[in-house]
Amino acid sequence: MIDWSQIRELIWEARWDGLVMIFNALVANVTTHWWFGPLLLVILLTLTGKAWLKLLRYVGGTFARGYSNN
Repeated sequence: MIDWSQIRELIWEARWDGLVMIFNALVANVTTHWWFGPLLLVILLTLTGKAWLKLLRYVGGTFARGYSNN
C-alpha cells in the first residue's frame, strides 16, 4: 500500500518534471522563432525583485522537495 509520504514525494517530483518540460519548451521556442527570444528577455527584465524571489523560491523549493530523499 502506498502511503501519504510517497504520494507527496511523487507529486513534488512531478512538479519538478513539469518545470523541466516548460524550460525545454522555452528553449525550443527561442531556437525556432526569432521573436520569442527578445520577448522573453523583455519579460524577464521587467520582473521586479519580489517576483524574481518568488520565482527562484518556487523553483528551488520544488527541486529540494522533489529530490530531497534521493
